[in-house]
Amino acid sequence: MKFKEYLKDNQKDIDLKMEITILGRGASLEKLKDFQTSSDLVITCNCFWEKDTTTKPFFQDDLISSFLNDKKIITVCSPLGYSNHDIKEFENNFNIIDKYNACFNSGNQRRLSPIQGFSCMSDSVLSIYNKIDNAKIKKQGDAIAGTLAYAVLLAIAEHKSTKINIFGLDFYEKDYYIPQTHNYSKEQSAPEVIQNKIDFCNFFNFLSDIHFNVYTLANFQCSNNNVSVL
Repeated sequence: MKFKEYLKDNQKDIDLKMEITILGRGASLEKLKDFQTSSDLVITCNCFWEKDTTTKPFFQDDLISSFLNDKKIITVCSPLGYSNHDIKEFENNFNIIDKYNACFNSGNQRRLSPIQGFSCMSDSVLSIYNKIDNAKIKKQGDAIAGTLAYAVLLAIAEHKSTKINIFGLDFYEKDYYIPQTHNYSKEQSAPEVIQNKIDFCNFFNFLSDIHFNVYTLANFQCSNNNVSVL
């Protein structure tokens, strides 16, 4: 089933003006300095707080802090490598309204227990995930391409977003906005970069009734009518 059928079935619940901004952690976060939006809803992906693999918490950066200061923030993370205690300083400084792990508590895929203080993705997210999984648009590994893709499904299923702005998705062609100590050489290899771009193009194409503004520093050429690369 194409996603437009999902939208048709749920049309009465959808606000066609709903906009949301999703922040990855790539260098293209620098593009936030020229960005304006009327939406106050933001999803951050993975650890924007203090962690032993980052040289500085993302939320302490002046540009990131300024952008997040007046926003309602949802955070989506993989369920590994940190604790609920680690996020406390981030929560104390900003308006965190929800915390999710990229996993489910039902179904057969990504069925994991969330970290204490976090929630699993809802069944409405799982419903879209299963449609994508059945379509086999991604050939290896998980049905969708990482935490940011989970954030997209959350924006659509739970917040009825039809316009999604994405920052920090640079496909490892550029470094992280805040330097990391982890070795990402595998992800930075040419075959991985190319496949990651293909996976996201296919993902965006499947969600053809959603418009994506992708603010990136990568050489990302996506011919989908519903994608603007900025």
